[in-house]
Amino acid sequence: MINNKKKLTSASEHTYNRADSIASGDADQNLYLIEFLNNQNPTDLPPHQLKLKVNTPVMLLRNLNSSQGFLNEERLVITLRYLGNGTSLRSLTFSFRMGKTTVAEIVYETVVAIWEELQPIHMPVPSEENLRSVAADFLSNWNFPNCVGAIDGKHVPIRCPSNSGSMFFNYKKIFSVILQGVSDANYRFINIDVGGYGKQSDGGTFQASEFDRALTDGKINLPKHSFLPQTNVVAPYVLIEDEAYPLLPFVLKPYSGTHLPLDKECFNKRLSRARKTVECAFGLLTSKWRVLAKDIETRVDMVDSIVKCVCILHNTVIDKDGFQQNLTEVSVRSVFWQNSGRPTEVY
Repeated sequence: MINNKKKLTSASEHTYNRADSIASGDADQNLYLIEFLNNQNPTDLPPHQLKLKVNTPVMLLRNLNSSQGFLNEERLVITLRYLGNGTSLRSLTFSFRMGKTTVAEIVYETVVAIWEELQPIHMPVPSEENLRSVAADFLSNWNFPNCVGAIDGKHVPIRCPSNSGSMFFNYKKIFSVILQGVSDANYRFINIDVGGYGKQSDGGTFQASEFDRALTDGKINLPKHSFLPQTNVVAPYVLIEDEAYPLLPFVLKPYSGTHLPLDKECFNKRLSRARKTVECAFGLLTSKWRVLAKDIETRVDMVDSIVKCVCILHNTVIDKDGFQQNLTEVSVRSVFWQNSGRPTEVY
């Protein structure tokens, strides 16, 4: 492949020959000439002559001497293949010619390392200044003031753990762990909590999370109360959520019930529109990292590390590549309705 692609560059070319020999002490050591070995091109080895040009990118995808440990690049390729394609561990064993236990340990060690290295950079503990910036984005993008994040939960399907009973069995009739995420206005996760039992409700998961305790104990400082835009009303900065969550001083939920007054109905629609950012974040996460689209057939502790890894990679991609909203303003015409449900006049 490299020999075919090298023609695209105009730099000087260098030729490297493969060192072919038969292991000393082998009974057939003197039966084969070096020229014969040079003409052999097995699929597991590079060609006898490797022609490279200056600045040609080269990546070693397989370590030929596994007794000295696996290369970091090889570990990363295996892990990204597993996370991005949702390829099973058994399939990876055939692709990389490794044992299933070896592949599982490589994936587990790599996802833990990715989280530990990238979390302080791309998902740090939010400061008051960061939350003010998030609130400004919610106001400009979604016309919802004093909002420091949208919170919701997602069920991550897993294989039923041994001797777990119904702890991981949820209302969707599948086994899962819960990913609770708090996103900003640009579909980026501010905070995540992974590992809740599938049977738990969203409200119960939130009250059992470290994020709720940090807000309650004041370890995360929310911005001070401020005026709502173009009013004299002072309001706190809050998280927005759906009806499944409790109403708290720092958590805002929609009005419950039907046949609400117009002002409350408009408030619910505005809140729902802003809250959909976290649902879109979950959608982007699942579409990019296909391991979340099927049952994760590993240990529960490994599932938690995998989910945290894909969340931090999600943030990393947005931070590195940026994100474009592609929002378009539309005008909606007012319609009068009769009891029959058909419009009578449009203006």
